[in-house]
Amino acid sequence: MELLPALGRFHPVLNHLPIGMFAAIVLLELYSLCTRDRNTTRKAVTFLWSSCFVACLLTVFCGWQLAREGGYQDRLLFLHRWLSVSFSVLTLLVVILRSTVSQPWAKRVYWALLSVSCGVLVIAGHQGGSMSHGQGYLTKYLFPARTSVAGPVVPDLVAAGLTSDSPAEPEAFEDDMMMSGMDDMSGMNEEESLEGPEAEHAVSYARQIQPIFNRHCVECHGPEKAKEDLRLDSPAGVAKGGEHGAVYVAGKPLESPLFTLVSLPADDLDIMPQKGKPLSKEKIKLIHDWILQGASFGEGVKLEPVTVKPVKKAFSEAAAQAVSGELKAIITNLEKRGVVVRILPGKEGWLSINLSHAGASLPLAEMRPLSAKTAEINLSRTAVSDADLAHLQAFSMLVRLSLKDTAVSDLGLTSLQSLKTLKVLNLSGTEVGDVGIQKLAGLQLLQRLYVWNSQVTSAGIKKLQNQRPDLKIIGAVLDP
Repeated sequence: MELLPALGRFHPVLNHLPIGMFAAIVLLELYSLCTRDRNTTRKAVTFLWSSCFVACLLTVFCGWQLAREGGYQDRLLFLHRWLSVSFSVLTLLVVILRSTVSQPWAKRVYWALLSVSCGVLVIAGHQGGSMSHGQGYLTKYLFPARTSVAGPVVPDLVAAGLTSDSPAEPEAFEDDMMMSGMDDMSGMNEEESLEGPEAEHAVSYARQIQPIFNRHCVECHGPEKAKEDLRLDSPAGVAKGGEHGAVYVAGKPLESPLFTLVSLPADDLDIMPQKGKPLSKEKIKLIHDWILQGASFGEGVKLEPVTVKPVKKAFSEAAAQAVSGELKAIITNLEKRGVVVRILPGKEGWLSINLSHAGASLPLAEMRPLSAKTAEINLSRTAVSDADLAHLQAFSMLVRLSLKDTAVSDLGLTSLQSLKTLKVLNLSGTEVGDVGIQKLAGLQLLQRLYVWNSQVTSAGIKKLQNQRPDLKIIGAVLDP
């Protein structure tokens, strides 16, 4: 058991304790001011201050451990960490003041410390919320005109009269512009919506596409936090793409991750955005049509270079050893072939391997030396075959595997029967049917199985569910 990383995961739970205690202190002090009766609340307030200090120590300690997992923007982490430490110091000063000093001036100092503590706590909470939920967590909806995460103003926005200083409400403007002149997606059949000719109405990137990104994407793909080295807060960021390459292919929405990932089923592991509700069908159609029409950013838009702030990844010594020597050389060669290899946060040295951008030739054989330390493999949208899956038999510690949108069939699943540690398997969009999923019944640790758009029928699901009632099978099926 890894005790310190495990304790770090308790930080989101513990941080509510000092906040609740401090709120109780403020309420009791307000009560004493209104009733002019400090004797009734004095002992309770003193006890709460002492308890608040202890809770602060526990919360800061767990937060420090959680930060070691990495994935947090440096500036936000720095502010949240040291403001939390400052609040802890302030509570300690109050405890000392209340227990040792009885001079008349102590009362004025106490109220000053209480006021400062309140401000520090609110700002620290804001920074923590911004790390977890995106920048401007507390202020986003309070002051939308000033704290909007919108990208640079481009010519179409200027022509429309909407800038960051405009009195119009950005979200209302966004909805009006997106819906103007657009047909309801539900009125189109699949062939027309995905492969049909260019839409009758040209889609404006500035007025219709960028607002979608601003509202749903830039909290994770913006200037403060750029996951996968991808920024969607400006035309330049969209055009540049991320660590996996381009996010769109002009004229080909079905080959563009920018479209395919937002149009996945709501419970798909890869759906974007991963926070909040999925995009509406109208917004998905806009992205589809914009790409289909050539993915133009508008006349006069200069794609200036964008800077991506690297997300600091804190690796433990054990993790560093896992990618040293021979293994490090293997990973370097894999990355040259488009494979993304990462160390899972909080998992000492365990690897996640993503081959979804590796091209037609999959280096599965070259990955075998990493098998004992690999917990996740993503083969989504690759040319992996049934025969290729035989290579996965060496990955005896595999926990998550995605074969989504591949040509894998029932035959290939025979190779997965030896993966006794597998917990999550995605077979959406494959040729796997009822015969194939019955081969998974013996995987006792398997918890979730995704079968969207596969050949699995309700009868096959029912049969497997009878054998494995604890297994959660997710996805609509096609019954004859």
